[in-house]
Amino acid sequence: MARSFIPFLFLLAMPQILWALPGGWGGVIVAGVRDPLETSAADSGNLVTETSFSLYRQFELSEKVSFRITGRIAGNREEARRSFNLTNSVSLGGAMRYTSGCCGVFSAGIQYAWEEEVSTGATETGLKAGFDHGIYKKIAGEWTSPRVFSGWSNIRFPGALAGTAEDWVAQGRYELSQGFEVRPLGAAPSVFGGVGGTLDREGLSFNNKFVLDAGGRLSWKIKSASISLDARVIRDRRFLSDELFVGPQFRLGLRLPF
Repeated sequence: MARSFIPFLFLLAMPQILWALPGGWGGVIVAGVRDPLETSAADSGNLVTETSFSLYRQFELSEKVSFRITGRIAGNREEARRSFNLTNSVSLGGAMRYTSGCCGVFSAGIQYAWEEEVSTGATETGLKAGFDHGIYKKIAGEWTSPRVFSGWSNIRFPGALAGTAEDWVAQGRYELSQGFEVRPLGAAPSVFGGVGGTLDREGLSFNNKFVLDAGGRLSWKIKSASISLDARVIRDRRFLSDELFVGPQFRLGLRLPF
């Protein structure tokens, strides 16, 4: 099992190659480890890794409007070895972006994607359209103890090129966090509460849910890299199947822009 995680370690070396990008170019590495993926019984003790590397070229059309071309490589692995969550993907596409001073970034675009289920060897290619929103906004407090509203949401058509998400899927999560001035272990601590959910047209139980969570976070800043360690309790209400799952989740995350 350990060997399945090794191919994604090369992503950590990519910034050394691409650091000195010309104007308009940029990229980001995002990696995370979660245990479990969700609080359902099927995910008990299921360690999951999610890794992506994105490289983009942005064209500024006005003060608030831009067009971005993005290439992305991503992969998921999990101990439960379910085919839908043992995946590799590569995509290339473009999106129009609108940046609002109060409300974050809105974008709409299309991409051509290649997706592979590692365990079965099945591959699919095709076009995917999407609408996205992202926000990170300090709303109160000093930077040593900020109160921050942040989150993301999107809708994809199709949600995946194969498997159980061939129709549209909408998902998102937003949170309010409060930081503190104390610095245990050299980290910036905070507490947070979040709300999120997923909808799809197919009526899949795990894709139609409302989620609440609350917990604590330690964050480290190392040059341009951000590292976070979260512990939270999640309440996962799946309203089509009338199921409720409540339990803890731990996540270690890395974000490295360049």
